[in-house]
Amino acid sequence: MMRFLSILFEPIRMVRRHGFLCFWFVILLLPAVIQVLKLDQADPALENRELAALPQRPNNLAAVLAWTNQMDAYLNDHFGLRQSMIAWNNQLRFYGLGETASLQLAMGGEQTLFFTSHDAAHPQRMRQFLCGKGVTPAVVQELATSVTSFMQVVTQTSKTESKEADEKQATAIAFVPTKPILYSELLPAWMQAECAHQIPTLPAILQQIALTSPEVSNTVFYPLAAMQKQKAEMQLYPAVNFHWHGRGAQVFARELAEQQWHMDAARSLRFHPETVSSDLQRFMPGVPLVAQIESPDYGASNITACVGPDCFPELPSAAKLGDVSRYRWQSPTPTSGKKLLIISDSFGNGGAGYFSPYFSEVWHISINSSGQLSEQEMTTLRANFANFAPQQVLYLFHDYSISCFSRSLNYCPIELNKVLRQLHPFPLEN
Repeated sequence: MMRFLSILFEPIRMVRRHGFLCFWFVILLLPAVIQVLKLDQADPALENRELAALPQRPNNLAAVLAWTNQMDAYLNDHFGLRQSMIAWNNQLRFYGLGETASLQLAMGGEQTLFFTSHDAAHPQRMRQFLCGKGVTPAVVQELATSVTSFMQVVTQTSKTESKEADEKQATAIAFVPTKPILYSELLPAWMQAECAHQIPTLPAILQQIALTSPEVSNTVFYPLAAMQKQKAEMQLYPAVNFHWHGRGAQVFARELAEQQWHMDAARSLRFHPETVSSDLQRFMPGVPLVAQIESPDYGASNITACVGPDCFPELPSAAKLGDVSRYRWQSPTPTSGKKLLIISDSFGNGGAGYFSPYFSEVWHISINSSGQLSEQEMTTLRANFANFAPQQVLYLFHDYSISCFSRSLNYCPIELNKVLRQLHPFPLEN
């Protein structure tokens, strides 16, 4: 009987055994098939790094010896299903463990996502710099001196170059408190402990400037206290963003315009709800990061808003700069108000429009891509700024960008002190 049953079920066992082998053979073969058919294209932006390139055909012995390692690196970065597996890993870690796979991101309290560094090789550099970890008194002094020197030159030149007393051009520089500083209590516990006994860098620099050059101190703004007060009433940063969007930027602009420049708004901004994708999405493929914000309705606010190079036919270099925008009152005519020029990093994109209730025309130019401009293009851009003839110039940067005023730190691709001197609308003394 047992032998009969064994013979009876033998085909079933054979099917199961061969089916099992075939299943795993297909699984093992699937990545290669997907790679050959190019069904899962590798995207360098998803990993914030350059993926290994396909090596060239070797033409000498040294190239032959190096080729195998190069091909191995290429296959590791481009094998089929790699992008999907990265997404699955992100989903598992984010939803299952409440953490991120990227070393440049940290999940904090209240599902708040923190961006900790622009440099993947130093994934905590920005956060540590801002909280003061490893920032020596010499670095604080260097940055205070550099910012002071720049502001002394531009503010003095603005006064001497102005032709009419009532049309003096004012120049200011402002730094935006970013999330690791503004919402430091939501950082992971180990990050809070690491910074608990440090002196925050920006306040230390501003204190040094106030001690040595009080007149410059009045032109350097870091409205941390005002934004800390407002954060109890509204969300100043979307929980999944690095950059500001919505009302956080409005608080900042209102503080500068009304409290520092003593201006009244000539327009009242209206808002509408909007769903936006996170600017950190590229670090978290597979995990949809979206935020619900209130965005300005400029049309309903009697303001014409334009974003992108096409907004500046008078600026030949606008296409290279890319991140540019302008805002203009629809009526009465713009001659009834003052003009503002904002030269910024990426934070100007989300903040420039909030100055439009106070100025009849606002030009915003990001200099993040200014390294692509030739010397002649820089000179022409500066001439365009002078022709615009703004009554107020604002250099607007997020707090970590102050490190770009240092020659010793070497944290930034551009030296702000040098670039901003090249672009200031009026001729500067050396």
